[in-house]
Amino acid sequence: MKKTLIVLGIISFIVIIIVFFSPVRYFYELFHNNQHAIANREFKKAIKKFDSSDVTGKDDLLERLKIIDNYINEGSESILISVDIDDITYDNMITLFNEPDETISSVSLQEGNTVHQYKIDNTTLNFHSTGDIIDAFYLEDFYNNFYDSNELDDIFLTAINNHSNRTSDNTQYTDENFENTLDIKEASRHVYRMGWTIPSNKDLIYYDDGKAKYSPEEYVLLKFNKKYNTNHLRTIERRYRESFTDLYDKDKLQENEETFQHILKKFSIEELQNNDYTVQDLEDLLGDFYTLRYHFDYEELTISWYVAQPRNMNEVRTVINLSELPTIESLDDLSSFKITYVDTPARNKYESILETNTYIAK
Repeated sequence: MKKTLIVLGIISFIVIIIVFFSPVRYFYELFHNNQHAIANREFKKAIKKFDSSDVTGKDDLLERLKIIDNYINEGSESILISVDIDDITYDNMITLFNEPDETISSVSLQEGNTVHQYKIDNTTLNFHSTGDIIDAFYLEDFYNNFYDSNELDDIFLTAINNHSNRTSDNTQYTDENFENTLDIKEASRHVYRMGWTIPSNKDLIYYDDGKAKYSPEEYVLLKFNKKYNTNHLRTIERRYRESFTDLYDKDKLQENEETFQHILKKFSIEELQNNDYTVQDLEDLLGDFYTLRYHFDYEELTISWYVAQPRNMNEVRTVINLSELPTIESLDDLSSFKITYVDTPARNKYESILETNTYIAK
C-alpha cells in the first residue's frame, strides 16, 4: 500500500509539472517564434525598397548598411531571449547593394572564403561569404596616410608613453579624441566590422605602410570596445612583416620544435624564479619579436614570438607591466626588461596567427 502511494505521488507530481509548464512553454515558443518572424519580416521589407538599385554615395551606403547592422545586432545581442534569425544571403546583398564591383574568391579569411567588394569614393565595403551565406562585413574608410617601419615604431611608443604619463587624470580615450589626446599622427584607415562571430571590438584604426596586397601586414593597430554608446580605446598593437616571413619554411620546422622544447625548460616557472632572464634571452633564441600589444586598462605590454613546428604553432609571449617603469625611449630598450612570466599557448593554424587576410583592404 505504501509503495502504491509513492508511485501515485510521483505520477501526480509529473502531471502537475506537465499541466503547469505546458502553457508556459506554449507562450514562450509563441513569443520566440513571433520575434523570429518579426525580425526576418522587417529585414526583408527594409531591403526590398532598394530593389538592387545602385548606391549613390557614402550616406546612401551607410543607410543601407545600417539595416544589416541592426539585423545582426538583433540576432546576436538580444538580452531577454535568443532570437534565431535567418542567415543573410548573397541574394539579400544583391537586393540591398546591387552587383559588387569585384569578387575575390578562394582566400583565407577568419569568416568565409570569398569577398564581395563595393567601392564608393575612399570607402570600401567588403562582404565575406561562405557559399551563399554572408558571414560578416568590413567597412573601410581609407585616408591615404602611409608610414615606414621607424615611423610606426614612433607612433606605438608615443601612444604608450603618453598614456603612461596621463593615467592619473583618468582621461578617456575614444575613437573621436585619441589622436589629439595621445598626440599621434593621422590614421591610414578606419575599419568597422560586423558579423555573427565578430568580437566586441568592432572598430579598428590602422597605421600602416600601404604595401600589402590585401589587409595591412606591417602596422600599428588600435582596437576599440563599445561601452555606453562610446568607443573606448582598449589595446594598441605593433606588428612586423619581417618577423613571420619564414614561418612556412619546412626546413626549419624540426629545428623550431627543438628550440621550443628548450624554451619550455629554460623559461619554466622554477627557472624564472632562480634566474634573472631578460627579453634579450628570448630574442637570442627566437630572433625579433612578432608583435607588441599594449593594454590601456592594465598598462601591460605583451611581447610575442611564434614558433612553427611540424604538428602545430605555438605563441611564446611574456607580459611586462609598465606602470612603474620609466618612459621607453626606444623599442631597443625592451631587450633589457626582466622576464618574470613566459606563456606558450598552442595555435593550430598558421592562418590564425598571420591573419594577413583578416579582411580585404582597399
